[in-house]
Amino acid sequence: MNGIVCFTSDFGLGDEWVGVVHAAMMLRAPDVRVVDISHAVAPFDVREGAVVGASAVAQLPGLTHLVVVDPGVGGSRRDVALVTGDGSVLVGPDNGVLIPASRRAGGIVSAVVLDPARLGITDPAPTFHARDVLGPAAALLATGTVATDIGEACDPDGLEEAPFDLARSEPPFLVAEVLDIDRFGSVRVGITASDAEGGLVPGDLVEFSSGHTTLHLTFARTFSDVPEREPVAMFDSTGWFTVSVNAGSAAERYGLQPGDPVKLRVRPLGGAPHAPHAPARACQSLALPCPHTRLGKRRAGGREMKEQYVAELEPGAEVGSLFAIGAREIRLARSGEPYLWMELTDRTGAIEAVRFRIAARDATVPVGSVARVEGTVSTWRGARSIRVRSLTPADSFDRADLMPTTAEDPVSLRRRFNELLASISDRPLRSLVRTVFAEPGLAKRFAECPATVSGHHAVLGGLLEHTV
Repeated sequence: MNGIVCFTSDFGLGDEWVGVVHAAMMLRAPDVRVVDISHAVAPFDVREGAVVGASAVAQLPGLTHLVVVDPGVGGSRRDVALVTGDGSVLVGPDNGVLIPASRRAGGIVSAVVLDPARLGITDPAPTFHARDVLGPAAALLATGTVATDIGEACDPDGLEEAPFDLARSEPPFLVAEVLDIDRFGSVRVGITASDAEGGLVPGDLVEFSSGHTTLHLTFARTFSDVPEREPVAMFDSTGWFTVSVNAGSAAERYGLQPGDPVKLRVRPLGGAPHAPHAPARACQSLALPCPHTRLGKRRAGGREMKEQYVAELEPGAEVGSLFAIGAREIRLARSGEPYLWMELTDRTGAIEAVRFRIAARDATVPVGSVARVEGTVSTWRGARSIRVRSLTPADSFDRADLMPTTAEDPVSLRRRFNELLASISDRPLRSLVRTVFAEPGLAKRFAECPATVSGHHAVLGGLLEHTV
Protein backbone atom coordinates (compact mmCIF):
# COMPACT_ATOMS: atom_id res chain seq x y z
CA MET A 1 0.00 0.00 0.00
CA ASN A 2 1.03 3.63 -0.50
CA GLY A 3 0.59 4.77 3.09
CA ILE A 4 -1.98 7.52 2.31
CA VAL A 5 -5.25 7.95 4.23
CA CYS A 6 -7.82 10.37 2.79
CA PHE A 7 -9.85 11.65 5.75
CA THR A 8 -13.42 13.02 5.54
CA SER A 9 -15.63 13.86 8.52
CA ASP A 10 -18.27 16.16 9.97
CA PHE A 11 -15.90 17.24 12.78
CA GLY A 12 -15.23 20.77 11.55
CA LEU A 13 -11.97 22.50 12.46
CA GLY A 14 -13.03 24.45 15.52
CA ASP A 15 -12.38 21.61 17.97
CA GLU A 16 -9.47 19.27 18.59
CA TRP A 17 -11.02 16.16 17.03
CA VAL A 18 -9.36 16.21 13.60
CA GLY A 19 -5.91 16.77 15.06
CA VAL A 20 -6.38 14.04 17.65
CA VAL A 21 -7.38 11.51 14.98
CA HIS A 22 -4.33 12.50 12.92
CA ALA A 23 -2.09 11.85 15.92
CA ALA A 24 -3.80 8.54 16.72
CA MET A 25 -3.15 7.34 13.16
CA MET A 26 0.51 8.40 13.20
CA LEU A 27 1.08 6.78 16.61
CA ARG A 28 -0.24 3.49 15.25
CA ALA A 29 1.59 3.70 11.90
CA PRO A 30 4.40 6.30 11.92
CA ASP A 31 4.84 6.11 8.13
CA VAL A 32 1.22 6.96 7.37
CA ARG A 33 0.40 10.19 5.54
CA VAL A 34 -2.99 11.74 6.17
CA VAL A 35 -4.72 13.96 3.61
CA ASP A 36 -7.74 15.95 4.78
CA ILE A 37 -10.43 15.82 2.11
CA SER A 38 -13.11 17.73 4.00
CA HIS A 39 -14.26 18.21 7.57
CA ALA A 40 -17.07 20.58 6.56
CA VAL A 41 -19.75 17.92 6.13
CA ALA A 42 -22.87 19.09 7.96
CA PRO A 43 -23.09 17.50 11.44
CA PHE A 44 -24.77 14.07 11.41
CA ASP A 45 -25.42 14.29 7.64
CA VAL A 46 -24.58 10.76 6.49
CA ARG A 47 -25.89 11.55 3.02
CA GLU A 48 -23.51 14.46 2.49
CA GLY A 49 -20.62 12.46 3.91
CA ALA A 50 -21.37 9.69 1.44
CA VAL A 51 -21.36 12.16 -1.46
CA VAL A 52 -18.01 13.63 -0.42
CA GLY A 53 -16.52 10.18 0.12
CA ALA A 54 -17.72 8.93 -3.26
CA SER A 55 -16.40 12.05 -4.99
CA ALA A 56 -13.02 11.63 -3.33
CA VAL A 57 -12.59 7.96 -4.19
CA ALA A 58 -13.47 8.65 -7.83
CA GLN A 59 -10.62 11.16 -8.00
CA LEU A 60 -8.17 9.26 -5.77
CA PRO A 61 -8.64 5.54 -6.51
CA GLY A 62 -6.49 2.88 -4.92
CA LEU A 63 -6.02 4.75 -1.61
CA THR A 64 -7.39 4.24 1.88
CA HIS A 65 -10.42 6.48 2.53
CA LEU A 66 -11.55 7.14 6.10
CA VAL A 67 -15.07 8.58 6.18
CA VAL A 68 -16.49 9.40 9.60
CA VAL A 69 -20.01 10.80 9.79
CA ASP A 70 -21.28 8.77 12.70
CA PRO A 71 -24.41 9.90 14.54
CA GLY A 72 -24.82 6.33 15.89
CA VAL A 73 -21.32 6.10 17.39
CA GLY A 74 -21.13 3.75 20.37
CA GLY A 75 -24.46 2.15 19.54
CA SER A 76 -25.31 -1.04 17.68
CA ARG A 77 -23.85 0.01 14.33
CA ARG A 78 -20.55 -1.66 13.35
CA ASP A 79 -17.11 -0.33 12.36
CA VAL A 80 -16.17 -1.76 8.96
CA ALA A 81 -13.45 -1.82 6.33
CA LEU A 82 -14.28 -2.53 2.68
CA VAL A 83 -11.82 -3.58 -0.02
CA THR A 84 -13.00 -2.59 -3.51
CA GLY A 85 -12.42 -3.69 -7.06
CA ASP A 86 -10.03 -0.83 -7.90
CA GLY A 87 -7.86 -1.52 -4.84
CA SER A 88 -9.29 1.19 -2.62
CA VAL A 89 -9.89 0.51 1.08
CA LEU A 90 -12.86 2.26 2.70
CA VAL A 91 -13.05 2.61 6.48
CA GLY A 92 -15.98 3.98 8.45
CA PRO A 93 -19.17 3.19 10.34
CA ASP A 94 -21.65 0.73 8.86
CA ASN A 95 -24.40 3.31 8.32
CA GLY A 96 -24.34 3.50 4.52
CA VAL A 97 -21.76 6.28 4.32
CA LEU A 98 -19.25 4.05 2.47
CA ILE A 99 -21.59 2.37 -0.02
CA PRO A 100 -21.71 5.04 -2.77
CA ALA A 101 -17.89 5.22 -2.68
CA SER A 102 -17.67 1.44 -3.00
CA ARG A 103 -19.89 1.52 -6.10
CA ARG A 104 -17.63 4.10 -7.73
CA ALA A 105 -14.54 2.07 -6.81
CA GLY A 106 -15.42 -1.15 -8.61
CA GLY A 107 -17.74 -2.67 -6.03
CA ILE A 108 -16.99 -4.47 -2.76
CA VAL A 109 -14.57 -7.36 -3.08
CA SER A 110 -14.45 -8.12 0.65
CA ALA A 111 -15.62 -6.60 3.92
CA VAL A 112 -14.63 -6.96 7.57
CA VAL A 113 -16.12 -5.83 10.84
CA LEU A 114 -13.27 -4.20 12.74
CA ASP A 115 -12.37 -5.80 16.08
CA PRO A 116 -10.95 -3.37 18.69
CA ALA A 117 -9.25 -6.29 20.47
CA ARG A 118 -7.23 -7.12 17.34
CA LEU A 119 -6.17 -3.47 17.30
CA GLY A 120 -4.97 -3.82 20.90
CA ILE A 121 -7.82 -1.67 22.24
CA THR A 122 -9.83 -3.10 25.10
CA ASP A 123 -12.11 -0.19 25.89
CA PRO A 124 -12.71 2.24 22.99
CA ALA A 125 -14.41 5.48 23.98
CA PRO A 126 -18.10 5.07 23.09
CA THR A 127 -18.23 8.60 21.65
CA PHE A 128 -14.94 8.65 19.71
CA HIS A 129 -14.47 5.55 17.56
CA ALA A 130 -12.71 7.70 14.97
CA ARG A 131 -9.79 8.10 17.38
CA ASP A 132 -9.78 4.64 18.97
CA VAL A 133 -10.89 2.25 16.19
CA LEU A 134 -11.48 3.71 12.74
CA GLY A 135 -8.42 5.97 12.52
CA PRO A 136 -5.91 3.38 13.76
CA ALA A 137 -7.45 0.74 11.46
CA ALA A 138 -7.20 3.05 8.45
CA ALA A 139 -3.56 3.81 9.24
CA LEU A 140 -2.68 0.13 9.49
CA LEU A 141 -4.54 -0.79 6.30
CA ALA A 142 -2.85 2.07 4.40
CA THR A 143 0.57 0.79 5.43
CA GLY A 144 0.12 -2.85 4.50
CA THR A 145 -1.93 -4.62 7.18
CA VAL A 146 -4.36 -7.19 5.76
CA ALA A 147 -7.98 -6.41 6.60
CA THR A 148 -8.70 -9.86 8.05
CA ASP A 149 -5.86 -9.34 10.56
CA ILE A 150 -7.83 -6.62 12.31
CA GLY A 151 -11.41 -7.70 11.66
CA GLU A 152 -13.86 -10.51 11.02
CA ALA A 153 -15.01 -11.14 7.45
CA CYS A 154 -18.68 -10.28 6.86
CA ASP A 155 -21.21 -10.51 4.03
CA PRO A 156 -21.26 -7.27 2.00
CA ASP A 157 -24.96 -7.84 1.34
CA GLY A 158 -25.58 -7.38 5.07
CA LEU A 159 -24.16 -3.84 5.13
CA GLU A 160 -26.46 -0.88 5.65
CA GLU A 161 -27.84 0.60 2.44
CA ALA A 162 -26.63 3.82 0.86
CA PRO A 163 -28.36 7.03 1.98
CA PHE A 164 -29.25 7.85 -1.63
CA ASP A 165 -29.86 6.00 -4.88
CA LEU A 166 -27.60 6.27 -7.85
CA ALA A 167 -28.93 6.33 -11.41
CA ARG A 168 -31.53 3.92 -12.69
CA SER A 169 -32.91 3.56 -16.20
CA GLU A 170 -36.50 4.45 -17.05
CA PRO A 171 -36.27 4.63 -20.87
CA PRO A 172 -35.78 7.06 -22.47
CA PHE A 173 -34.62 8.70 -19.23
CA LEU A 174 -32.01 8.16 -16.58
CA VAL A 175 -33.50 8.87 -13.16
CA ALA A 176 -31.41 10.02 -10.20
CA GLU A 177 -31.31 12.87 -7.70
CA VAL A 178 -29.33 16.00 -6.96
CA LEU A 179 -26.45 14.95 -4.72
CA ASP A 180 -24.58 18.13 -3.96
CA ILE A 181 -24.27 21.85 -4.64
CA ASP A 182 -20.66 22.99 -4.72
CA ARG A 183 -19.54 26.43 -3.51
CA PHE A 184 -19.88 27.84 -7.03
CA GLY A 185 -23.51 26.75 -7.31
CA SER A 186 -22.90 23.84 -9.69
CA VAL A 187 -25.46 21.05 -9.30
CA ARG A 188 -24.07 17.53 -9.11
CA VAL A 189 -26.39 14.64 -9.95
CA GLY A 190 -25.98 10.94 -9.14
CA ILE A 191 -25.23 9.98 -12.74
CA THR A 192 -21.79 9.02 -14.00
CA ALA A 193 -20.43 8.60 -17.52
CA SER A 194 -20.84 4.84 -17.27
CA ASP A 195 -24.56 5.33 -16.61
CA ALA A 196 -25.06 7.21 -19.88
CA GLU A 197 -25.55 4.44 -22.41
CA GLY A 198 -23.74 5.32 -25.61
CA GLY A 199 -21.89 8.10 -23.88
CA LEU A 200 -22.06 11.85 -24.28
CA VAL A 201 -19.79 13.95 -26.46
CA PRO A 202 -19.29 17.74 -26.48
CA GLY A 203 -22.00 19.42 -28.53
CA ASP A 204 -24.73 16.93 -27.63
CA LEU A 205 -27.99 18.40 -26.36
CA VAL A 206 -29.42 16.88 -23.20
CA GLU A 207 -32.78 17.29 -21.55
CA PHE A 208 -32.66 17.82 -17.79
CA SER A 209 -35.90 17.81 -15.77
CA SER A 210 -36.52 18.33 -12.06
CA GLY A 211 -40.00 19.12 -10.77
CA HIS A 212 -41.48 21.85 -12.95
CA THR A 213 -38.09 22.79 -14.40
CA THR A 214 -37.02 21.42 -17.78
CA LEU A 215 -33.73 22.53 -19.31
CA HIS A 216 -32.20 21.76 -22.68
CA LEU A 217 -28.48 22.04 -22.21
CA THR A 218 -25.37 21.87 -24.32
CA PHE A 219 -23.07 19.09 -23.15
CA ALA A 220 -19.49 20.40 -23.01
CA ARG A 221 -16.02 19.71 -21.64
CA THR A 222 -15.80 22.74 -19.39
CA PHE A 223 -17.53 25.94 -18.28
CA SER A 224 -15.91 28.26 -20.82
CA ASP A 225 -17.26 26.22 -23.74
CA VAL A 226 -20.38 28.39 -23.40
CA PRO A 227 -20.67 32.19 -22.97
CA GLU A 228 -20.66 33.69 -19.48
CA ARG A 229 -23.94 33.29 -17.54
CA GLU A 230 -25.06 30.51 -19.91
CA PRO A 231 -25.99 27.04 -18.54
CA VAL A 232 -23.95 24.02 -19.47
CA ALA A 233 -23.89 20.29 -18.72
CA MET A 234 -20.75 18.22 -18.18
CA PHE A 235 -19.13 15.50 -16.14
CA ASP A 236 -17.09 17.55 -13.68
CA SER A 237 -13.82 16.61 -12.00
CA THR A 238 -15.68 14.40 -9.51
CA GLY A 239 -17.17 12.37 -12.37
CA TRP A 240 -20.79 13.31 -11.56
CA PHE A 241 -23.13 14.70 -14.20
CA THR A 242 -23.19 18.41 -13.39
CA VAL A 243 -25.34 21.36 -14.38
CA SER A 244 -23.44 24.64 -14.14
CA VAL A 245 -23.71 28.25 -15.21
CA ASN A 246 -20.52 29.75 -16.58
CA ALA A 247 -19.52 32.40 -13.99
CA GLY A 248 -22.83 31.93 -12.17
CA SER A 249 -24.86 29.65 -9.90
CA ALA A 250 -27.07 26.99 -11.47
CA ALA A 251 -28.55 26.11 -8.07
CA GLU A 252 -29.66 29.70 -7.50
CA ARG A 253 -30.95 30.22 -11.03
CA TYR A 254 -33.02 27.04 -11.17
CA GLY A 255 -33.88 26.60 -7.49
CA LEU A 256 -32.28 23.14 -7.20
CA GLN A 257 -31.12 21.54 -3.96
CA PRO A 258 -29.79 18.16 -2.73
CA GLY A 259 -32.41 15.43 -2.82
CA ASP A 260 -34.39 16.87 -5.73
CA PRO A 261 -35.40 14.13 -8.22
CA VAL A 262 -33.93 14.42 -11.69
CA LYS A 263 -34.68 12.94 -15.10
CA LEU A 264 -32.02 13.08 -17.78
CA ARG A 265 -32.54 12.23 -21.44
CA VAL A 266 -29.01 11.57 -22.55
CA ARG A 267 -29.82 11.46 -26.24
CA PRO A 268 -32.68 13.95 -26.71
CA LEU A 269 -35.18 13.00 -29.39
CA GLY A 270 -36.62 15.51 -31.87
CA GLY A 271 -40.05 16.79 -30.97
CA ALA A 272 -42.33 19.77 -30.69
CA PRO A 273 -40.90 22.85 -29.01
CA HIS A 274 -41.09 22.54 -25.27
CA ALA A 275 -43.46 24.56 -23.11
CA PRO A 276 -42.05 27.97 -22.27
CA HIS A 277 -40.66 28.84 -18.90
CA ALA A 278 -42.47 31.29 -16.67
CA PRO A 279 -41.58 34.82 -17.81
CA ALA A 280 -38.64 36.37 -16.01
CA ARG A 281 -38.90 39.88 -14.63
CA ALA A 282 -37.05 42.31 -16.87
CA CYS A 283 -35.24 43.70 -13.87
CA GLN A 284 -34.06 40.22 -12.92
CA SER A 285 -32.15 39.78 -16.17
CA LEU A 286 -30.45 43.14 -15.74
CA ALA A 287 -29.92 43.15 -12.00
CA LEU A 288 -26.26 42.15 -11.97
CA PRO A 289 -24.82 44.92 -14.13
CA CYS A 290 -27.10 47.68 -12.88
CA PRO A 291 -24.58 49.67 -10.81
CA HIS A 292 -21.86 49.80 -13.43
CA THR A 293 -23.33 49.10 -16.90
CA ARG A 294 -24.94 51.78 -19.01
CA LEU A 295 -28.19 50.48 -20.46
CA GLY A 296 -29.43 52.69 -23.40
CA LYS A 297 -30.24 53.54 -27.45
CA ARG A 298 -29.42 56.55 -30.09
CA ARG A 299 -30.65 59.50 -28.04
CA ALA A 300 -29.06 62.84 -27.38
CA GLY A 301 -26.27 61.19 -25.38
CA GLY A 302 -25.42 58.77 -28.18
CA ARG A 303 -27.63 56.03 -26.76
CA GLU A 304 -29.78 54.07 -29.17
CA MET A 305 -33.49 54.75 -28.77
CA LYS A 306 -35.86 51.88 -28.15
CA GLU A 307 -38.60 52.11 -30.77
CA GLN A 308 -40.98 49.25 -29.84
CA TYR A 309 -42.17 47.72 -26.58
CA VAL A 310 -43.36 44.19 -25.81
CA ALA A 311 -46.85 45.31 -24.81
CA GLU A 312 -47.36 47.00 -28.21
CA LEU A 313 -46.29 44.11 -30.46
CA GLU A 314 -49.07 42.61 -32.56
CA PRO A 315 -49.00 39.46 -34.74
CA GLY A 316 -47.65 40.27 -38.18
CA ALA A 317 -45.70 43.32 -37.04
CA GLU A 318 -42.08 43.78 -38.07
CA VAL A 319 -39.71 44.12 -35.11
CA GLY A 320 -36.56 46.20 -34.96
CA SER A 321 -35.78 47.28 -31.42
CA LEU A 322 -33.76 46.71 -28.25
CA PHE A 323 -34.66 44.00 -25.76
CA ALA A 324 -32.99 42.46 -22.72
CA ILE A 325 -32.20 38.74 -22.92
CA GLY A 326 -34.11 37.34 -19.93
CA ALA A 327 -33.45 33.67 -20.72
CA ARG A 328 -32.08 31.58 -23.58
CA GLU A 329 -31.64 27.91 -24.40
CA ILE A 330 -30.67 25.72 -27.32
CA ARG A 331 -33.63 23.47 -28.14
CA LEU A 332 -34.50 20.87 -30.78
CA ALA A 333 -37.07 21.24 -33.54
CA ARG A 334 -39.14 18.32 -34.85
CA SER A 335 -36.53 17.86 -37.55
CA GLY A 336 -33.89 17.34 -34.88
CA GLU A 337 -32.15 20.61 -35.81
CA PRO A 338 -31.15 22.91 -32.94
CA TYR A 339 -32.66 26.36 -32.61
CA LEU A 340 -32.24 29.25 -30.20
CA TRP A 341 -35.15 29.96 -27.83
CA MET A 342 -35.13 33.24 -25.91
CA GLU A 343 -37.25 35.26 -23.57
CA LEU A 344 -37.01 38.95 -24.48
CA THR A 345 -37.97 41.57 -21.94
CA ASP A 346 -38.44 45.30 -21.55
CA ARG A 347 -40.18 47.58 -19.07
CA THR A 348 -43.63 46.51 -20.34
CA GLY A 349 -43.26 42.72 -20.14
CA ALA A 350 -41.76 39.62 -21.76
CA ILE A 351 -42.18 37.76 -25.03
CA GLU A 352 -40.74 34.53 -26.38
CA ALA A 353 -38.51 34.54 -29.45
CA VAL A 354 -36.99 31.84 -31.63
CA ARG A 355 -34.09 31.89 -34.06
CA PHE A 356 -33.94 28.86 -36.32
CA ARG A 357 -30.70 29.66 -38.12
CA ILE A 358 -28.20 30.06 -35.33
CA ALA A 359 -25.26 32.29 -36.16
CA ALA A 360 -21.84 32.23 -34.50
CA ARG A 361 -22.25 35.76 -33.12
CA ASP A 362 -25.45 34.73 -31.30
CA ALA A 363 -23.13 33.47 -28.56
CA THR A 364 -22.21 37.11 -27.84
CA VAL A 365 -25.69 37.89 -26.47
CA PRO A 366 -25.91 35.86 -23.23
CA VAL A 367 -28.58 36.11 -20.55
CA GLY A 368 -28.49 39.53 -18.93
CA SER A 369 -27.23 41.33 -22.02
CA VAL A 370 -29.14 43.66 -24.34
CA ALA A 371 -29.48 43.15 -28.08
CA ARG A 372 -31.11 44.73 -31.09
CA VAL A 373 -33.60 42.18 -32.37
CA GLU A 374 -35.03 42.14 -35.89
CA GLY A 375 -37.79 39.78 -36.90
CA THR A 376 -41.54 39.25 -37.24
CA VAL A 377 -44.21 38.78 -34.59
CA SER A 378 -46.18 35.54 -34.99
CA THR A 379 -48.39 33.37 -32.78
CA TRP A 380 -47.75 29.86 -31.49
CA ARG A 381 -50.20 27.98 -29.31
CA GLY A 382 -52.17 31.15 -28.87
CA ALA A 383 -49.26 33.25 -27.60
CA ARG A 384 -47.22 35.93 -29.34
CA SER A 385 -43.64 35.17 -30.22
CA ILE A 386 -40.93 36.75 -32.37
CA ARG A 387 -39.31 34.85 -35.21
CA VAL A 388 -35.84 36.38 -35.14
CA ARG A 389 -33.86 37.16 -38.28
CA SER A 390 -30.92 38.93 -36.66
CA LEU A 391 -29.55 39.47 -33.20
CA THR A 392 -26.95 42.20 -32.57
CA PRO A 393 -25.37 43.06 -29.20
CA ALA A 394 -26.13 46.59 -27.99
CA ASP A 395 -23.44 48.51 -26.16
CA SER A 396 -25.34 51.69 -25.24
CA PHE A 397 -28.94 51.88 -24.09
CA ASP A 398 -31.27 53.34 -21.49
CA ARG A 399 -32.18 51.20 -18.50
CA ALA A 400 -35.53 52.93 -18.21
CA ASP A 401 -36.52 51.42 -21.57
CA LEU A 402 -35.80 47.89 -20.40
CA MET A 403 -36.81 47.78 -16.75
CA PRO A 404 -39.91 48.98 -14.90
CA THR A 405 -39.41 52.17 -12.89
CA THR A 406 -40.71 53.14 -9.47
CA ALA A 407 -44.02 55.00 -9.53
CA GLU A 408 -42.74 57.37 -6.84
CA ASP A 409 -41.48 60.84 -7.76
CA PRO A 410 -37.65 60.52 -7.84
CA VAL A 411 -37.14 64.13 -6.64
CA SER A 412 -39.37 63.46 -3.64
CA LEU A 413 -37.54 60.21 -2.87
CA ARG A 414 -34.15 61.95 -2.90
CA ARG A 415 -35.46 64.73 -0.66
CA ARG A 416 -36.81 62.20 1.87
CA PHE A 417 -33.53 60.30 1.77
CA ASN A 418 -31.55 63.47 2.53
CA GLU A 419 -33.93 64.20 5.42
CA LEU A 420 -33.22 60.72 6.79
CA LEU A 421 -29.48 61.35 6.63
CA ALA A 422 -29.89 64.66 8.43
CA SER A 423 -31.96 62.97 11.15
CA ILE A 424 -29.16 60.59 12.23
CA SER A 425 -28.44 61.69 15.79
CA ASP A 426 -25.10 59.94 16.17
CA ARG A 427 -22.63 62.44 14.74
CA PRO A 428 -19.83 59.96 13.83
CA LEU A 429 -22.37 57.69 12.13
CA ARG A 430 -23.91 60.61 10.25
CA SER A 431 -20.47 61.73 9.13
CA LEU A 432 -19.61 58.20 7.97
CA VAL A 433 -22.80 57.87 5.92
CA ARG A 434 -22.28 61.26 4.32
CA THR A 435 -18.68 60.33 3.47
CA VAL A 436 -19.83 57.09 1.81
CA PHE A 437 -22.42 58.86 -0.32
CA ALA A 438 -19.93 61.58 -1.26
CA GLU A 439 -18.09 59.05 -3.46
CA PRO A 440 -18.46 60.26 -7.06
CA GLY A 441 -21.42 58.62 -8.78
CA LEU A 442 -22.50 56.50 -5.81
CA ALA A 443 -25.59 58.55 -4.92
CA LYS A 444 -26.76 58.41 -8.54
CA ARG A 445 -26.28 54.66 -8.77
CA PHE A 446 -27.98 54.17 -5.39
CA ALA A 447 -30.98 56.17 -6.61
CA GLU A 448 -31.27 54.15 -9.83
CA CYS A 449 -30.77 50.53 -8.72
CA PRO A 450 -33.57 48.08 -7.90
CA ALA A 451 -33.84 46.88 -4.29
CA THR A 452 -33.94 43.17 -5.17
CA VAL A 453 -33.44 40.89 -8.14
CA SER A 454 -37.03 39.66 -8.39
CA GLY A 455 -38.80 40.44 -5.11
CA HIS A 456 -40.16 43.66 -3.67
CA HIS A 457 -39.13 46.99 -5.23
CA ALA A 458 -37.47 45.15 -8.12
CA VAL A 459 -37.70 48.28 -10.29
CA LEU A 460 -35.41 51.14 -11.22
CA GLY A 461 -35.31 53.41 -8.19
CA GLY A 462 -36.52 50.55 -6.01
CA LEU A 463 -33.53 50.63 -3.66
CA LEU A 464 -34.10 54.29 -2.82
CA GLU A 465 -37.86 53.75 -2.49
CA HIS A 466 -37.29 50.78 -0.17
CA THR A 467 -34.83 52.77 1.96
CA VAL A 468 -37.13 55.70 2.61
